[in-house]
Amino acid sequence: GFKTNPLSKFFYDPIELFAYYEKIFSERALLDYDIDGIVYKINDFNFQKRLGFRSASPRWAIAHKFPSELSITKINDIEIQIGRTGALSPVAKLEPVNVGGVVVSSATLHNRDFIRGVDNKGKLIRSGADIRVGDWVTIYRAGDVIPKIENVDLSKRTKNSVSYVFPTICPSCGEKVSVEGSDSTVRCLAFNKCEAQIIAQLKHFVSKKALNIDGLGERIVEVFLKMGLVAEPADFFKLKNKLSNLSDIENVLGKGWGKKSVEKLLSSIEARRVVRFDKFLFALGIRHIGETVSNILAKYYENWEQFEIEIFEINNKDSFSSSLSQIEGIGPLMVNSLVEYFKNEKAVIKVRNLLEQIEITNITNQQNLNSAVT
Repeated sequence: GFKTNPLSKFFYDPIELFAYYEKIFSERALLDYDIDGIVYKINDFNFQKRLGFRSASPRWAIAHKFPSELSITKINDIEIQIGRTGALSPVAKLEPVNVGGVVVSSATLHNRDFIRGVDNKGKLIRSGADIRVGDWVTIYRAGDVIPKIENVDLSKRTKNSVSYVFPTICPSCGEKVSVEGSDSTVRCLAFNKCEAQIIAQLKHFVSKKALNIDGLGERIVEVFLKMGLVAEPADFFKLKNKLSNLSDIENVLGKGWGKKSVEKLLSSIEARRVVRFDKFLFALGIRHIGETVSNILAKYYENWEQFEIEIFEINNKDSFSSSLSQIEGIGPLMVNSLVEYFKNEKAVIKVRNLLEQIEITNITNQQNLNSAVT
């Protein structure tokens, strides 16, 4: 009895699927709503159950996107943003342009190699054309969401144009940056003293997929850090006394902040003093340790205490021969990231301080390790 989209059809041949894709693409502009593609689904619950899920998508459904709409604009500047793992991410600041109904003023440039015109294996992209400030470029929105640069119009490049020089020192802390092995990412390794990384780590800690503390938006986290109210995750749980001593909250935190707003924020923080093992591990922001990996580890070790024992034992023997590297879904990069993180004395101190403020609970729904990835 449910209403279904009249455009939905059944097919038994891949050729028919592609023919229908072309048909819908040609009629896209005539629809009363926006679409960015179509989805092919296996129409059998038994087959769907057998195929199962990946960490973020089903194996029995796949999207076939339409070609992205393109626009041409100029690069006014290239800025460097620093993430929580120290990655220096270049961003093109654009002359605002409409791309598929959305005004775009920034586009990701991915990494140093992308700007140079090569991929991480040294193969040419954009026929080897580099990207420079002042260039005219073709912009599209990947998946109709993320603005990216497709190509550079070299015919419009001026004679005084110069190649972009990627920073050799961190724009935030001034430390030398480096590239690890074959990785294309230029990285600042001073994660304990780089302000940009500390801000990004704190934002990650309180984000929706981590501890999910309502009221702690990115701007507020930056304000708290600059005021000296927080310097590490444990400090969020010590804000009650610090905020209660502020005589003029609105002038300090900005318009809209009053006694009730602060009380609501503190209440949100208190509600997160008990946190699930996997959420806690993900919130630490360890490189290569995302939601899925955190979930696998939490299910394998069952409680934080067991994990803590293992992670400190691993430092005294070959990490690849440890039980950690034998867990399905945990690869060498993840093992090394965990080992390096917990070898760092300052990082361990931050974790210890945090453990004094919160309680870590187990994942109650234990599943077979073999299906942990799904």
